[in-house]
Amino acid sequence: MKGMSGGNVNILMIEDNPGDIRLMDEALKEALSGSFTLVSAATLREGMARIGAATPDIVFLDLGLPDSQGIATAEKVCATFPRVPLVVLTGNHDDDLAVQALRCGAQDYLVKGQLDPILIQRTIRHCIERKRVENELEKKVEMLSALYSSLHRVQENLDLKTCGMALAKTAVDILGAEIAWIARILPDQRMETLASHPISIECEHSGQHPWDAPIHPFCPLFLSVADHRPLIITDVRADRNLACGCQHLRTGQIVSVGAFPLISRERVFGVLALYSGQTNFFTPEIAEFFQTYANMAATLLDNFSLFTNTEKHLQQLSALRSIDQAIAGTQDLKVVLDLVLANTLAQLRVDAASILLMSPEHHMLSFASGIGFRTTGLRHSRLPVGEGLAGRAAKSGKLVHVPNLKETATSLRAASPHFQQEEFICYWGIPLIAKGRVQGVLELFHRLPLAPDREWYDFLEALAGQVAIAIDNATLFTDLQKANVDLLQSYEATLEGWARALDYRDSETEGHSRRVTETALRIAYDLGVPENSLVHIRRGALLHDIGKLGVPDSILLKPGPLDEDEWAIMKKHPTFAYEILSPIEFLRPALLIPYCHHEKWDGTGYPRGLSGTQIPLSARIFAVVDVWDALSSDRPYRKAWTREKTMAYLSSESGKHFDPAVVDAFIRYLEVPNP
Repeated sequence: MKGMSGGNVNILMIEDNPGDIRLMDEALKEALSGSFTLVSAATLREGMARIGAATPDIVFLDLGLPDSQGIATAEKVCATFPRVPLVVLTGNHDDDLAVQALRCGAQDYLVKGQLDPILIQRTIRHCIERKRVENELEKKVEMLSALYSSLHRVQENLDLKTCGMALAKTAVDILGAEIAWIARILPDQRMETLASHPISIECEHSGQHPWDAPIHPFCPLFLSVADHRPLIITDVRADRNLACGCQHLRTGQIVSVGAFPLISRERVFGVLALYSGQTNFFTPEIAEFFQTYANMAATLLDNFSLFTNTEKHLQQLSALRSIDQAIAGTQDLKVVLDLVLANTLAQLRVDAASILLMSPEHHMLSFASGIGFRTTGLRHSRLPVGEGLAGRAAKSGKLVHVPNLKETATSLRAASPHFQQEEFICYWGIPLIAKGRVQGVLELFHRLPLAPDREWYDFLEALAGQVAIAIDNATLFTDLQKANVDLLQSYEATLEGWARALDYRDSETEGHSRRVTETALRIAYDLGVPENSLVHIRRGALLHDIGKLGVPDSILLKPGPLDEDEWAIMKKHPTFAYEILSPIEFLRPALLIPYCHHEKWDGTGYPRGLSGTQIPLSARIFAVVDVWDALSSDRPYRKAWTREKTMAYLSSESGKHFDPAVVDAFIRYLEVPNP
């Protein structure tokens, strides 16, 4: 029989009767065949001191000691040393006393006169085994309690890496491993290191590749993941099939390794690798406990991963939404491109990005916007389609990826002598395609090796689609603006042509329309007419006499004064103007001058007899300017008036024919020397 520590059974007998001690020694020799050590103490105080100095495997306690009597003696020992197996000895059989002893923590109750070797052997074996199980359970409970508290604290972390580090630290600090390493499995079957504790271990695959290279079939981590079960290597030094390792394995610092799959939602999320310097560290019980811990860790890590992915997706959706809003809210392509590039760096975690726009006429890609560059060298990039990395992407219509620019001959270094200073490693060029046409290329650069996952590429494609739409919309808007400008210029040229035609028809007033238009605009501006109304004043002034197209030449070109009937026809030309222009929606706002410029402030004008502010301001302005130009010009029936006479006439008609405020503004205009 072995004691709690695995050697001889160490026995302490607290007894003040030497004869009882001698009888116990003889019984033990027969029961344990000499594989024991018996130490005695005559008082409770001495006995408890001996327990404190060297914990025995079992204690036989007499309840009648010089310094302690009765059940209180057992209670003191159990309360002070709850983990030490205790057997109560008494001279009399007392069932009540036996029950009290067991309740206070004793393992058994023996009567001195009834001892025999078989009973003693059975009692010792039972007590030691029972106490060993109790101690292991208590230790597990303590470990589970500490583990629960640790995992509860871990849940407060909202970062996957931080969570992994806390779990690795727990495996070492609470569970007793010497090194803990946690990794998750990526969709392409690579292992991504999440954390290691207490050191950052540099593991290798077949002595060449890092742990987060594709999983090797002979790796214990692979076997653990593939079989969905723990894999224990009790002595890595003797395992010839171990095709992976780390510097600690090769130097002998680590002897045993345990790989435990992280299983969550019936799938393997990753692996927990634990390392120990003890060959017998991973007992079946400990291995089972570690797998339970691995399952709990898997659930936590998987939840954190889902949270992180959800948060990342929300950020990406928010980024795409902000780009959508920018596209809808502004036609400034530079603003949209800058926003896209800022989101590219934030969401894809690259160092720099640029956008090259396609020139359909020249089949060239030109730099439009960039972010994250140390130099300005690439801002002058102009690439023919098919040349360089961006040119290849534009020509093929497919993503171009260069994992290591330093190992690949590219036109980037040749195109810009400053490119070397950027120290880029990775490159991606994705064509920007909208409505089947390549609008440009989005380029991404990173200064460290980067192996993105599928979600990264999905977001890149979504981003490229948004950029292409923005470019296409901006192009359409620019083309539409140009078309509108061209159309507007055509309209204006047509109006000016009509005005010249009217002047040519009445050759005596040639240039009249141009002069009155320019002057009316000056007066309107001085009177505070809104700028968006000036264009209608201009058009109305140019066409003020378009109604004269309905007046016969015999009346319009008559060299002398008109008779009453002829004036009646001439006065109809504002109505003719209304009938000509009102069907044309574009010119409807300009009708006020052709239709109302012969109305008078006192209501005696024509065609409708409007008065005061009933007359549109533009018509009131034009009335003054038109009369001024008419009186200042030669007519078939009279010579032009002098400046002084004309100004005097305008002043005399102020408040009758003309709006006084307009007359005052016009006179102020005349008094200011023209530049």
